[in-house]
Amino acid sequence: MVQERYEIYCKALKEVSEIIKCFPENEKIKIPKSFMDFVEKNKDNSHEYKIENPDNFQNGEMMEETKIMLSIIYRDFIASNEEREQMLKQNNKEVVKDVEKTGKESNSNSVLKDEEIKIDEEEKEVETKIEEKIENTETQIAMVEYKESIFRRIINWIRRII
Repeated sequence: MVQERYEIYCKALKEVSEIIKCFPENEKIKIPKSFMDFVEKNKDNSHEYKIENPDNFQNGEMMEETKIMLSIIYRDFIASNEEREQMLKQNNKEVVKDVEKTGKESNSNSVLKDEEIKIDEEEKEVETKIEEKIENTETQIAMVEYKESIFRRIINWIRRII
């Protein structure tokens, strides 16, 4: 089971790699080099994925995991701070709806609110650290540090979904 999931993610990374090649240059440079190195290192090169129309890759076929990864890449690297906050709020609302649908709302809502508070605090802490590092070091180095924690969050987020 774990090996199967790993293989699926490696295939999704191949798709992500190919799609990022279609991004405009001003968006590509926002993605940290270390993240791109990770994608290139872990992608499944045997997986065939062709983009028929690079200008309209959004409408092409792609794995669900690829869509999730692309949305996280957009949220964490490309989107403005305002867009990022709006996406996180929307995501939190969707999680609340899902919890309510499963009928676990009695204890889960308080747990969920506590979790939202923890996530907000962690994000503010990470943003503060990044801002400090940007002021004290080169931007690219700060982004590398930020990326590593982001990828771990991506993997954990995907695991929670599954």
